[in-house]
Amino acid sequence: MKMWLIAGLFLGFLALSAPRVSPQEPASRGPLPFNPRTVETIQGMVVEAPEFKPGGFPEMERLLLKTDKEKLTVVLGPNWYLARQGWKIAILDHLEVTGSRVELDGKTALIAQEVKKGEQIMRFRDQSGRPLWSPSQTHTP
Repeated sequence: MKMWLIAGLFLGFLALSAPRVSPQEPASRGPLPFNPRTVETIQGMVVEAPEFKPGGFPEMERLLLKTDKEKLTVVLGPNWYLARQGWKIAILDHLEVTGSRVELDGKTALIAQEVKKGEQIMRFRDQSGRPLWSPSQTHTP
């Protein structure tokens, strides 16, 4: 009985902590609700950058980008995937981000498909929104 109670509490916690998706968005293609119909490209300056922690617990990295119109959270990818790319994103970097505009936890965010920093390009998702770090992906970014 105690085991069932613990399992139920754990599952309840997982359900409450899942990202909120608006009803107009299609089903998620992975852990985040990437929507190919809402893909756009924006430019701005990084005001909060991800911290790369080698060997840390796997987690999704985010940054805060200030554009001419708004401050927007950009969801990149897992910390280990970013560490493999060979370049970092820092505060005051000017970026061009292509991604899907979605609502996460009641706030607007951009799920990054590609990030350009000068001539460098970091790719996170394919055209359908499938993460490039996914086991089903056979090519490298």
